[in-house]
Amino acid sequence: MIWSSLSIESYPSVEARQIFTPLFEGLGYVGVEIFFVISGFVICRGLLSETETFHRISLSAFYVRRSFRILPPLLLYVTVIFLLSRFRIIDGEAQSIVRALTFTCNIPSRSCGGWWGAHTWSLSVEEQFYLIIPLVISVLSTYRVVALTSMLVLFAFLLLILDWAGQSSVVLFISNFFAIGVGVVCALNERRVRELASSGPQWVFYGAIVGIIILARLHNTRYWTITTVALALLIAYSLFASMSNSSAVAKLFNTGPVRAVGRASYSLYLWQQLATTAFPAAGIEFYALSISGCVLFVLVLYAWMEQPLIGLGAKISRRLQTAGPSPILAPAFHWVRPPASNCRDPDTEPDQRLTKIPSPNDL
Repeated sequence: MIWSSLSIESYPSVEARQIFTPLFEGLGYVGVEIFFVISGFVICRGLLSETETFHRISLSAFYVRRSFRILPPLLLYVTVIFLLSRFRIIDGEAQSIVRALTFTCNIPSRSCGGWWGAHTWSLSVEEQFYLIIPLVISVLSTYRVVALTSMLVLFAFLLLILDWAGQSSVVLFISNFFAIGVGVVCALNERRVRELASSGPQWVFYGAIVGIIILARLHNTRYWTITTVALALLIAYSLFASMSNSSAVAKLFNTGPVRAVGRASYSLYLWQQLATTAFPAAGIEFYALSISGCVLFVLVLYAWMEQPLIGLGAKISRRLQTAGPSPILAPAFHWVRPPASNCRDPDTEPDQRLTKIPSPNDL
């Protein structure tokens, strides 16, 4: 995503950005899709673990965890950008970034601070999706696997039909939810997906990587709807395959530095937009320093602000989970789920099998 931000061709006056443009076109799009798939998987896996432990899903506990995870870093970023704009250090348009706090920046024609808030559309997609998925998973109970898997398949066909019918604006809006849905379905069918990914030879894994690169260059063509569906599926396969083999990619994902950056990836997602801003006369050295400084900043931010607040949110969440359902919500959410060996407490340390890919930190 950082490389993609540096490759934006709408800033031709900045010479340093031109070398980043042709080779990695579409890289940011792939990064967002990877982010969506991982996020859908991690969030759904946590919800399944909660049903295994408490035999229900506490909406209040879920939204407390989400609030403590999402809002503090976002509030800090929005405040800094607003003040920079207020004091005319950056463009005055950036003051509208406060709209990012409403999680509606994926709505067409909705301005959220120009360049400095443009990337928050993907955060809006996630939060809108997570408004309903805990309720859906809870209500469907033991039928959730078949029901949600079938819904994802039907959703893919719906995208293709709407695109064929010329409803491109509708498809453009709703297709953003497909990759998150793929992550959710992977969590529901985790054992089967892991077996499928681990059974294939390594050349299939590398072929999937090549396919992702090719599809990334097709997402702005007439085939973008098919690309959206195929790309999410290839990303899901590649992520699981990378966890089940000893390839160089899998080893890279499991190194300490990559895992550290993965833990701080949410703040990096927010602040990289400022670090890659097209400042006049900025050169390669400037961006090398700004991006390096951004990475160091978010690592410190995660250790000093995010991690303590995530822990606080987890404590409050556990109290809500153990308190039992309220009388109003008890009939709707007290579903018993059959034992699932792959489920675990969402507030414990990450499963070691998952730390081989950069975690979105339940984002």
